[in-house]
Amino acid sequence: MKKIFLTMFVLVTILASTNIYSQGSELYGSGIKIKLNDDGSKFIRIVNWNQVWATTGAYNSGSTFNGKEVSGGFDIAIRRSRVLMMSQISSRFLIMTHIGINNQNIQNFKPQLFVHDAVAEYRFSKGNELFVGAGLSYWNGISRMTNTSTLNFLAIDAPIYNYPTIDVIDQFARMMSIYAKGKLGKLDYRFAISKPFVPR
Repeated sequence: MKKIFLTMFVLVTILASTNIYSQGSELYGSGIKIKLNDDGSKFIRIVNWNQVWATTGAYNSGSTFNGKEVSGGFDIAIRRSRVLMMSQISSRFLIMTHIGINNQNIQNFKPQLFVHDAVAEYRFSKGNELFVGAGLSYWNGISRMTNTSTLNFLAIDAPIYNYPTIDVIDQFARMMSIYAKGKLGKLDYRFAISKPFVPR
């Protein structure tokens, strides 16, 4: 266990003395953008991200792993691996698809790849006043915290109690829905009518 802590201390010291980007990089920008016309108003944009965790800890007495009692452990896991694709077909019509996996570790071989979001969206106004969309959507929740973005997590993950119905009547916090969103002055609003999945 001391070797693990020493290795982690050396790694953190090396990383702290260099310029690194935890939440994105100016070199990466907004992902890959493929222009479909000369002025770039029609495009396909692809964003890819991976969150990798390394964890260590002491376990409660009596904890077992593979039938053997263990006092602590070390693990490396892929918390999230995602691909987000947006197609701006016209100045007012957008298609967005978001696929990926969650929680692959040494005990979870070949995790299920699934669709997180799949929506078609139309902008009714010339500005940002009204967008209407439909599909498998993340526009839901009983509070603002149920719509957190995994691209904005730094040192802590969203607590699971933010998602009271996760994987019971939704698909990882997403439901089939019709939504409206936009900005009216300083008011940033969203409304959604969602249809839950049949409980398992």
